[in-house]
Amino acid sequence: MELIRKLYPKKEVKTFAFTFKLLTSKEGKKYSKSENGKKTLRLDSEREGLIDFFLNLSDEETQVFIRQFTFLEERQITELIKMPPRLRVLQRIMAELIYWLNYGEIKSLKKVLEVREEKVSPGRRIKKQRKKREKEIRERLLQEEKELKEKIQLLREELETHRYNWKVEKKKGIEEKLKELEHKKNEINVIISKYSQID
Repeated sequence: MELIRKLYPKKEVKTFAFTFKLLTSKEGKKYSKSENGKKTLRLDSEREGLIDFFLNLSDEETQVFIRQFTFLEERQITELIKMPPRLRVLQRIMAELIYWLNYGEIKSLKKVLEVREEKVSPGRRIKKQRKKREKEIRERLLQEEKELKEKIQLLREELETHRYNWKVEKKKGIEEKLKELEHKKNEINVIISKYSQID
């Protein structure tokens, strides 16, 4: 307020401001270079560092910050708090909000989160890639199963239609082919069920 008065000494300027308490950790210490060291919050930090700060906040700290930084109603905050802590919903809301306020856009946040996840948990990335491959295999097997069912149905219809016209050898050959296809379909079903258990 004093700065504005100095900048506009002879002009009538209506000035509005609001304040809130210092940001403090759950131990009650303010967030500053001297108090928190590596846990210092800097708006000019690398984007990943800014996101780390809010995603790593404890549930207790986030419940305080969400009331300071947002205009969410108390009933809305109460409902968010009821959600499973492992989802870290409040932390994600804070990270997205501060990112948007600081950088003026939100699109690049997805890339920042992907880079962060690779650094923080390479095992999670590997697991994600494995699940993607397993899903592709399962979809391919389901398609193969569908094609086998269609072939089996066609052979059965053909066998039933020509049951009394075909020679014994031809009918036997079709029946053998049906058994082969049924066996292959059963094998695929077993593999599909295993991938379903993994999901």
